[in-house]
Amino acid sequence: MGSRHTGMSFVNTTLWPRAAKRALIAMAIACLAGGTASAGGSTDAYTQALIQGYRQGGTPVPARAPRTTPLPDRLGHPAATPGKAPAEAPVKPPASARQRDPAQAKAVDCLTAAVYYEARGEQSAGQAAVAQVVLNRTRRAGYPKSVCGVVYERAGRRDCQFSFVCNGAMRRTRERTAWVRSRQVAVRALAGHVMKAVGRATCFHALPRREARADGVKLGHQVFYAAK
Repeated sequence: MGSRHTGMSFVNTTLWPRAAKRALIAMAIACLAGGTASAGGSTDAYTQALIQGYRQGGTPVPARAPRTTPLPDRLGHPAATPGKAPAEAPVKPPASARQRDPAQAKAVDCLTAAVYYEARGEQSAGQAAVAQVVLNRTRRAGYPKSVCGVVYERAGRRDCQFSFVCNGAMRRTRERTAWVRSRQVAVRALAGHVMKAVGRATCFHALPRREARADGVKLGHQVFYAAK
């Protein structure tokens, strides 16, 4: 009985000895290598190792297979390496309000201190009035033009426009709840809120309840008026 074989099926038949099959495969690889050398000028290392392995009668095991570089995607981004997650750029946290505008943050701190130390025991109206006095001074001749300049203005070691700056009150532990409340008043004032009740007042004094100036506006335990 006979059977018809073509191509490599003929080589795989048991009628061919192993040596003959290896020689035939080596010849095919050599022809492939010759074509590669003619086109590119030399045979690559992978093909050389393959030929050498067949000549020695064993199974060729090249030291390193050719490495292929992944093609970029349609947008031009580098392709990710298989089995490895693409590297992501670190996410930068958003800038805080203090980082975005340091001058504004400093103004808030200074005005908060004035409200806290001068009116932390007052109602919201009394605290807003103190903040309004500070802002009124920044717009009037004879006073510093910045909030912090007004709050910490002093003529000497013991002569301060606001008593808490000189009397050591700032060295004491602050009441957290009262400080947060004072800060809210300061932020609102700097955002444009106007305490119309005190108008253009640039001064205030703490007075006993039974006392009140006829030309001033009394709010809580304080009276507000414009300097003459």
